Amino acid sequence: MTLNTTIVSSRSIYQCSDFRLSVYNARLDAYEPREIQGHKQVSIAAYGWTASVIFAGIGHTGRFDVGEWLADQMAQVRPNHSYDDLVKRLLSADKWLKSLNTSDKRHTFVAAGFIGEQPVASVVSNFQTAHGLTLEQAEPDLNATHIRPRKPQILVTGSGSRFVTKADRSDLKERVRAGVNRIKMHKILADLNQRVAEFLDSKNLHANNDRFKSVLDTVGPECFTTDLQPNGASEWMTHRLSDALPFMPPQVKALLDQHGIQINPKLDENGNPMPIKIRGMTSQNRPNG
Repeated sequence: MTLNTTIVSSRSIYQCSDFRLSVYNARLDAYEPREIQGHKQVSIAAYGWTASVIFAGIGHTGRFDVGEWLADQMAQVRPNHSYDDLVKRLLSADKWLKSLNTSDKRHTFVAAGFIGEQPVASVVSNFQTAHGLTLEQAEPDLNATHIRPRKPQILVTGSGSRFVTKADRSDLKERVRAGVNRIKMHKILADLNQRVAEFLDSKNLHANNDRFKSVLDTVGPECFTTDLQPNGASEWMTHRLSDALPFMPPQVKALLDQHGIQINPKLDENGNPMPIKIRGMTSQNRPNG
């Protein structure tokens, strides 16, 4: 359960996902937030294309963390692989989705990026499409649908998506058309995420929990944003994460491990190691290989 927002345009790609993981309480017939946070977004660069992927639905299978599974799958996409290879790896999630012992197997990946300088977005889901169709129940298999928009498009998924208004979507499109600064766009997306999170945690909504109990507390105010540019530049950053908690995206950890790099924590005034927190990163990929 989450809020994922994707902006697809010829100028920029933006994605925003919160960190909250929720677990279903059968006795209360409602979702409850877990104490641990989940990372739901991974970016990737190859020869001639770049992409960012987010997901909503199953956060943990009981055997493994889905964010770590996603990071591992993307790490196996080689520089000479195509964007279609990325989509095939997302479709392979069917193997573990089918094995889950749960009544709600709804799950959606959204991949968005540039092939050369052309924007593309793919929705890999068992109940949603890139064209806006959403079913009440999951179908037996994941399917991939795609858009290659000529004008800005907004894709919003997760339990918080119904609270992102038509006005919100129009505002995001207009800001992208106007060429708003990239860093400011990150903040705009983070503020939207926070507003939805606070609404789902509001006392007024809890008073009407029979109507909204399926989404209460399912979106957290902390979030992760990414942008991709047609020239191969990209940047991601975190928002509102507690200074007391460590944070390292799975893909960054895998990259450090691959090169044998170890980050030593800073010590506080008492000599105790402080949490290692990576707040953001920039990169540059050559769009044409």
